[in-house]
Amino acid sequence: MGLVPILITNDVGSETQKPIATVVIGGIFTSTMLTLLILPAVYRLFYKEPKPYPTRKIPNRFQRKFQEVRKHARRKFTDFKGKFERG
Repeated sequence: MGLVPILITNDVGSETQKPIATVVIGGIFTSTMLTLLILPAVYRLFYKEPKPYPTRKIPNRFQRKFQEVRKHARRKFTDFKGKFERG
């Protein structure tokens, strides 16, 4: 916005500053439009939904071990929690 007065004025020496102001204002306008309108539209054209990871069934031997560890951890956590309760 500070370059608009330079672009409009007809004072002495303005004939050298007007072309510079024109280029700078045009560049700012072009880059703003590119960033806010063109790039999001191009991104939307080429965007593909990511594929979900394939899920596999966990083998039973791992599932049993997981259940044991989970049960043990739950028991230890409740024991630990009880030590710090007030009341």
